[in-house]
Amino acid sequence: MIRSVSYIIKPSDTYCIKNRESEHVRKRLIEVRSKRGWSQKQVSERLGLSEVYVRKIERGTRNPGRETMLKFETLYSVPDRLLFPDLFQVCVDTYGIDQTQYERRRCHES
Repeated sequence: MIRSVSYIIKPSDTYCIKNRESEHVRKRLIEVRSKRGWSQKQVSERLGLSEVYVRKIERGTRNPGRETMLKFETLYSVPDRLLFPDLFQVCVDTYGIDQTQYERRRCHES
């Protein structure tokens, strides 16, 4: 008989690139806008978005939807994967995998 297996994965155990640079992960957005000499207000008007939303997207406190990412990509002529690297990153959670295997073995042994 197999007993229920509980998976305990703590956020601190997950290795993601959300580290020291988390506040600047979307620096390319800001760089491209600055090179063109545009303000956040001008970008928001060209994209049909609110200025506050553009600011939050640049800071990384809000994530744009697919349609909004395509608007930025078209406006700046830069691939969305370069503009929003944090949305396309892959997290490697080896601790969670190892912990899960340990939990499974322990449950089967008892």
